[in-house]
Amino acid sequence: MENRSLNGSWNMICGDGHAVTGQIPGSVYSFLLNAGEMEDPYYRDNERRALSLMEEDYTFVRTFDLPDDIAGCAHQVLRFDGIDTLSDVYLNGVKLGSTDNMHLAWEYPVRELLKEKANVLTVTTHSPCDLSGRRMQNTISEDPMRQCEVSRISGKHTACSGGTGVHAFPTRASGRTFSFSAGMMCAFLISV
Repeated sequence: MENRSLNGSWNMICGDGHAVTGQIPGSVYSFLLNAGEMEDPYYRDNERRALSLMEEDYTFVRTFDLPDDIAGCAHQVLRFDGIDTLSDVYLNGVKLGSTDNMHLAWEYPVRELLKEKANVLTVTTHSPCDLSGRRMQNTISEDPMRQCEVSRISGKHTACSGGTGVHAFPTRASGRTFSFSAGMMCAFLISV
């Protein structure tokens, strides 16, 4: 089975509509830090500002061409090795599905949707704060334990100390790989 990685440069569209470029594997924080759009969350009281960023949805976008050696394969699958956590996945404007667990790999058959050139893969990650807010009626700044709830929903294992200086940042995007592959069975696997 051959593997075609979709790691590398992606665009991330922020809640206000502006875009920044970053690297996958990566996260909302890494995109914003590298673009100079957020301060170090571990410096002084920047933690609360960083946590407030998780109240937005973010959309990750990558355009790619179908490799020639894979175009004729009968079975073509898009694979995500880890998306953190609540997201909707689209290929060329068609919704493939939704994710809700960063510890699972997600696969979607895509043969009928792939084009020879300019395929657009879109992953919209949804705010864990929204779900957490429905579960708990406090705000992040009022209740440090809500930080723990948000981190639990996002799927990352984090330390939550109830405001004793141990940070509990929920993360979004992927710390794992995105790619596709084809092989003897002519499977086309796009691991994201």
